[in-house]
Amino acid sequence: MKCELECALKFIEKGFIVSFPFGNTSRYDLMVDVGNNKYFRIQCKTAHQKENGSYIINTANQQFTANSRNVKYYTKDQIDFICSIIENQLVVIPVKTIENCRSKIFRSHNYPPLNNSCISTCNWIDDYTVEKQILSLCKEE
Repeated sequence: MKCELECALKFIEKGFIVSFPFGNTSRYDLMVDVGNNKYFRIQCKTAHQKENGSYIINTANQQFTANSRNVKYYTKDQIDFICSIIENQLVVIPVKTIENCRSKIFRSHNYPPLNNSCISTCNWIDDYTVEKQILSLCKEE
């Protein structure tokens, strides 16, 4: 719940209207109204810092039992974006980039990778801002 509230606050600070679905039956945590009758379904995920200084965001639900392993991926029919907070920044990941993907690794330009780790697999936080991901979509239409 903490991640959902932090993401909601960041969206509100940027001037958007944020709504929460009632109950626990939807795959999204927030509905963000960006204006002009455009709404986005947001799933919020906590980012975890790794030893090399990068951050990992789990982009699927994984359920493990003694006999099975079940992975539920998010689809464009369920959500529009996965969001998280990294280094006090709102990170916005389009669902089309994470379908059938369990996690995504992020790095800040302020902190280069240690020992050249994750250079080819890291995503830069600056490429996943609200302005570059959500507002650019609104301008395209």
